[in-house]
Amino acid sequence: MTGRVLIVDDDIAFGRTLGRALRRRGYDVVNCASAGEAREVLPGESVDVVVLDYQLPDADGLALLAELKTAAAGAVFLMATAYPQLEVAVEAMRQGAFDYVAKGGELEECMLRIDRASEVASLRRRMFEATKGNAIGDLVGDSPPMRALQKRLDALRGADDTTVQILGETGTGKGVVARSIHAASGRSYEPFVAVDCTTIPATLVESELFGHEKGSFSGATATKIGRVEAAGRGTLFLDEIGELDLPMQTKLLRLLEEREYTRVGSTRPRKLEARVIAATNRDLEKSVEEGRFRADLRYRLEVFLVETPPLRERGDDIAVLAAHFLSTQARALGREEPRFAEPLLDALRSYAFPGNVRELRNMIEQGMLLGSGDELTLADFPVLARSSSRTPSARRHIPPSAPVASLATIRKDADELERDRIVEALRESGGNVSAAARALDMSRYQLLRRLKKLDLR
Repeated sequence: MTGRVLIVDDDIAFGRTLGRALRRRGYDVVNCASAGEAREVLPGESVDVVVLDYQLPDADGLALLAELKTAAAGAVFLMATAYPQLEVAVEAMRQGAFDYVAKGGELEECMLRIDRASEVASLRRRMFEATKGNAIGDLVGDSPPMRALQKRLDALRGADDTTVQILGETGTGKGVVARSIHAASGRSYEPFVAVDCTTIPATLVESELFGHEKGSFSGATATKIGRVEAAGRGTLFLDEIGELDLPMQTKLLRLLEEREYTRVGSTRPRKLEARVIAATNRDLEKSVEEGRFRADLRYRLEVFLVETPPLRERGDDIAVLAAHFLSTQARALGREEPRFAEPLLDALRSYAFPGNVRELRNMIEQGMLLGSGDELTLADFPVLARSSSRTPSARRHIPPSAPVASLATIRKDADELERDRIVEALRESGGNVSAAARALDMSRYQLLRRLKKLDLR
């Protein structure tokens, strides 16, 4: 095994014995005899596992555990005690320890527990790197709306327990923002668990979120851990929360208010340790007025509100994002990165993007597959070509003195473009809704809702 272990224990003999055994196993070991030493060592040391004595001369082990978890982000903690009582172990793990080791017990058993903790630490670091790369790298753009969004996100730093509600149209990057919040928090080395509320049948939502016991209902052939439990002390992201039915909203409100839940078929309550981030493209105020969403749940979710701007309001970010996706796609395909023809850039800037950033990303991917030279042209982007042919150049190049279009007109134009894209996808899929949804990068349920809204069925 490899990794760095910090032993915080005033029992010199125990510390030396454990340290020698760990070094023989391949670990790098740092020994501290007090809480004061640990506080001095940790800011400059990157450690994977901390073995922390329950009774130190200058600090209570449990209180020090909470303090050091912040200083040693990503480390896995084991509580060491000469009195291996069940209550001590339970309390230590409730406060974030991964396990405990009994001083005076079998050394090999102690080593195995540290090995498991080291494996968990390694997994956390890999998850952190993956989350960091997928989140922050995709939060691209320097337009005024994006600067305002970043300023809003900066205000969340250090508030790792605050519930967040993200509002925005479909495809504006609500999931990217959620991952960015997670990656910038003290929970970044813990799991990020995303739940798409539109893809889970209403009858299975409770089981998916909270888990179930074996035999709790027909088909429950084994005990299942739910998404809340899987999130641990990380982040639980509930995407499209506006789609949950009222009974499930009631259970979710209890989860947030009481910070506990119960598996289906069980009577034992479990603690919610994760931070909750929710997102929706619905107008929740309107949903409350229509009786489709609980007002108290809305208020409980909107402790901190974040809004993702639609792409049509982000100006020059469109070209920046297009270049970003082009570079990413070229690397994925193992090709030289082509350039954009100027008429294509003009068409990108004037297009309303009803599918927002997601539509732009898919559009660039399609253009890369259709184009083969060192320059992408309008012919490689069928949707843009059709849109440009319908749009007079006078409208695409609006002089400074021209009146600004109303928001109602912009929304109407966006709806018309969205309708055209959906009709095209359905035609290409032969009327298969699931295939069309995949082509549009949305769930089948989301597409059915759009069809209903746009009077297409």
